[in-house]
Amino acid sequence: MLDIDDTATSAIKELTVAAGVGPRGGLRIARTPDLGFDLSIAARPGGDDEVVTSADGVLVFLEPRAAEVLSEKVLDVRTDDDGRFHFGVYPKL
Repeated sequence: MLDIDDTATSAIKELTVAAGVGPRGGLRIARTPDLGFDLSIAARPGGDDEVVTSADGVLVFLEPRAAEVLSEKVLDVRTDDDGRFHFGVYPKL
């Protein structure tokens, strides 16, 4: 299962509040046709999404193909000089 680190938790909280999706909203991650990932803020998970909850209650919705690829990974985020978030995934240590 995907782990969500503290920096990603904080970023997702900020993004969901800004988007006004409420406490049941979260970050949705889906696979794209080119085998990349599409990240979006969603008010609720898709019908087949796996829901991952951080220790602080932040939600990440994983489309089934994304869930398969991201199992045993850690979701992290970096902030650039302009304050934009850049999400990344890394193997669990």
